[in-house]
Amino acid sequence: MKAGNILYLSLKLTNRCNLKCAMCGQIFSPERSSKEELELAAINKILDEASFVKQVYLFGGETLLYSRLLECWSCYRTEM
Repeated sequence: MKAGNILYLSLKLTNRCNLKCAMCGQIFSPERSSKEELELAAINKILDEASFVKQVYLFGGETLLYSRLLECWSCYRTEM
């Protein structure tokens, strides 16, 4: 990744979601029950390579279901 005009970075941590919000298309997605998650090592690598980015958004199906959210948050706060 190169610096430039990149202002923010969005990381989709998980597709999992236990909600059924009417306005969200996620309720129709077969991936919403998937156990797949973005690996913490991948997040660390991305943050290392994108150290020039000013804002990082962590999102997903339901981000609070990400199994390593606290560790991810710690890495994020340390890196930024």
